[in-house]
Amino acid sequence: YLDHEFFKHPIHWFSVFNSFMMVLFLMGLVALILLRTLKKDYARYGLVQDLEDGDADDNEKEALHHDKVEDSGWKQVHGDVFRAPEFLPVFAALVGTGWQLVVLTLGVIIYAVLGPLHGAVHEERGEVMQAILICYALSSIVSGFMSGKFFKEYFPTITRRGNQ
Repeated sequence: YLDHEFFKHPIHWFSVFNSFMMVLFLMGLVALILLRTLKKDYARYGLVQDLEDGDADDNEKEALHHDKVEDSGWKQVHGDVFRAPEFLPVFAALVGTGWQLVVLTLGVIIYAVLGPLHGAVHEERGEVMQAILICYALSSIVSGFMSGKFFKEYFPTITRRGNQ
């Protein structure tokens, strides 16, 4: 696979375009389904916002009071979604480690792909291993940042829970 003849195959532009159009079509289909499903919620929450701003007329107020229903489904779990996990420090460390592995993998893949593009095929002994170690060391910055960000985001919910 390191042979230069491997990279000289013609690109099938029709297949690339066809795949791109298929992705656009599927994204549009998902967006259409979501919009049709959530249309009532958008209207109701927009009406509540109008009531808070004082822009709604009397007919809209009566319709809102007549249409008063309990929230169901995903709207009931909104309080549980943003609650801190039980072992927050351990979970934050695992989130940071996951980000480090993702950045490490992407860095090594980019290094491997860019080598043949500028004419240097990775033939030196230990060159790829050295790239992996350097990417691992540099990706630790991302790991620390993401762990700290996650911990900082959920730590106030622990202190609120402890005061109750």
